[in-house]
Parts: sequence; structure tokens; C-alpha cells
Amino acid sequence: MIKVAIIDDGVCVDKIKQQDINLFRINKQGLIMRTKNYPKTLTHGTLCAAIISEMTRYYHEINSIKVKVKNKNGKIEALISAIDYCVANNIDVINLSMGSTSLDDEISLREATKQAYNAGIIVVAAHSNENKKTYPASFEQVIGVRHSEKARNGIYHRKGDLNSDFCTYAKVPLTLKRKVITAQPANSFATSVMTAVVADMLFEKKYSFDELLVELHGLCINK
Repeated sequence: MIKVAIIDDGVCVDKIKQQDINLFRINKQGLIMRTKNYPKTLTHGTLCAAIISEMTRYYHEINSIKVKVKNKNGKIEALISAIDYCVANNIDVINLSMGSTSLDDEISLREATKQAYNAGIIVVAAHSNENKKTYPASFEQVIGVRHSEKARNGIYHRKGDLNSDFCTYAKVPLTLKRKVITAQPANSFATSVMTAVVADMLFEKKYSFDELLVELHGLCINK
């Protein structure tokens, strides 16, 4: 079984098919705590979890780490704490919609994702929708993801992008309490599509990051 962590704004378990989701939050001291409380509304993290659970062919353990703070500095600190928690608790794949476009955050986020890489964790992170350089998605030891209409029929790699950058198609149908919706064409939802692909690949075979990149490029429709 593959352990997937969704670092986002929480998951409303009432609204998606997979109910047995492990819920965590960050307390005021910056520690990750298990919780029974979850958002009652359709959060961004809920949509990410729905995409992953519906797009995968196998059952995977989903862990929701709720990171929701108001100030920018606190957000980055909480994000790093969440990544550190994943390293300490043997997570296999991190689905990361959030990040930073500020150069001030590059060093700290690079160090955190480097620790994840060294631990064998695959970090799948969204690029900014404004096409700005994004950390950690722009790091070579992270799979950076964008939405593209060209990826409607499979994974797509844009010429000139980093070797670890890929495009997927975000506008997938989702069933939420008998209501079918379509995810928006956002990089964050494209990231969840890629997380589903990666989790299934790791379920079938244990890959290192570099081995996984080779396999992903082999799956690209424009190889």
C-alpha cells in the first residue's frame, strides 16, 4: 500500500468516496497532530483528494495534513513542518498544491524537499498558475506539474522545461455525494492527477526518483 500525503487546506471526508482518510493538522506550536475534525465545506484539499482517489487504479492510504495559516511566513513554516512530518512517518508521495514564488523561501524549501528526496519520497508539486517560478515545483528533485489541454490524452512534457516537469489534464469528472462536477483547469488539480499516476506506478514497482522520471517520460504522449 502506498502512503500519500495531501498538504493543503484540509479534506471534507463527507463529500468524497474514500472515507478512511487520516486527518492531521498543525497546532500553534507547529506540531503535526492527528485530529477528528475536518472542514464541512468543499475545500481545495477535498477536490485534490477526490481526484487522487478516483483516478487511481489501486487503493492507497491518504493522509490529509491541513495547513491553513493567514500570514505568508507562517504558511511556509507550516509547509516545511508538514514535509518534515512526511519524512519522519514514511510517506511515499507528497501532493503539494501550495508553494512560494518568493526567492526568500527558496533555500528553506529546497532543504526540506531535499530531505524528502533523500528519504525516497516523491514530491509532486504545482507550478504557479501565473507562470511564475515556483518553489518547490521548480526544483529538479521535485516533479513539477502544470495543466495543459495538450495532455488531454496522457502525460505531456513541454520542450524546454526541466526534465522533472510534466503536464497533465486537470479537467476530470468527479463524483461528490452523487453530484458530478468537473475540476477546474488549474495546475494544482493537474498535480493531483499526476499524484494518482505516481502512486499507482509505485504500487506496481518501487522506483527511485530518477528511475520514476525515466518511466514517466516513457509514458509521455509526445516522447
